[in-house]
Amino acid sequence: EARGGAVGLVGTIFLLGTALSLFMSIERAFNDIWHVPMSRPLHRRLTTFYAVITLTPALIGVGSVFAEKLKSQLDTWSFGLSIGAGAVSFALTVLGLTLMYKLLPHTHVKWKVATAGGVWAAVTLQIGRSLFNYYAGSIYSGSVQSKIYGAFSLIPVFFLWVYLTWALVLGGNILAYMVQNRESLTRALLRRRRRQSGAPAPPNGYLVTRVFFLIARHFRRRGGGLDPATLAADLQIEADEVVPALRLLREGGLVLEVVGNGGELVPARPLDDIRLAEFYALCDDDGYAPGELPVRGFETVEACLTQAEAARDASLQVTVEALLDEAGVGRAPVSTPPEPVIDD
Repeated sequence: EARGGAVGLVGTIFLLGTALSLFMSIERAFNDIWHVPMSRPLHRRLTTFYAVITLTPALIGVGSVFAEKLKSQLDTWSFGLSIGAGAVSFALTVLGLTLMYKLLPHTHVKWKVATAGGVWAAVTLQIGRSLFNYYAGSIYSGSVQSKIYGAFSLIPVFFLWVYLTWALVLGGNILAYMVQNRESLTRALLRRRRRQSGAPAPPNGYLVTRVFFLIARHFRRRGGGLDPATLAADLQIEADEVVPALRLLREGGLVLEVVGNGGELVPARPLDDIRLAEFYALCDDDGYAPGELPVRGFETVEACLTQAEAARDASLQVTVEALLDEAGVGRAPVSTPPEPVIDD
């Protein structure tokens, strides 16, 4: 009995470890689809893991059992009851997939977007299940392999179905990502067609400024930082276009990453000490400036460019704090410590 208990304990630990590893792989795949660079902390992973691992399979399983029960009762149930029961089974499957698409990605996913992905995945899973059952029952069962190997011949067919199921589930997640980011994906596609290159354009001063102002406004209004996925969603651009701008801001000492908080970023210096010219300087450091190339024969052009550069630098001397004040951005409430109580 002691040996049996030890074996059971080891088996349980191995099962939990395997399930947790599988969940992290699924979460990583979902985050890759949503272009999320950072995963959630471990304690939040465990909470999400418990919710997804208990609710999603239960709902999908109940829906499948309900559908099989429905098939066995088709002869005795009325047509209306059969349609209603099938709708309940389909709704349970949609609900389980919607929860998965909503909870697993480490970013904000709208409920209607997650529901759209859940409906699409549920429909394709139902169609795929019907086709697979037809193949396994009518075609593969009469093949030479099934006659030779018996029940063992269904093992590769089972793995094929697992692969197809996983592909359809990921397809629903991809659809949810495309629906939520359709505007930014369309703009990025048009820009890449104009550039005729698949690589994102290097960040310019305008993009770096807009990214920093989102971080600064959130920090001033609510406190705390913003993660790259939220920045990309607010700017309605792709996440891989935000990452180079954030890299420049970090290298320039203008933002800091909050450790252990999902890669959130906050300003690294007081906002009244940061001027707009610094953002453009980050992007201009690698290029040539007026006056650095030979000017013989191009004196008038150089003079015009130098004057324009000076005018731009003068207009960019305004601070981030001043612009936020002008925009009427409020400040996050500052909690004051309680006054000490002095005993008489």
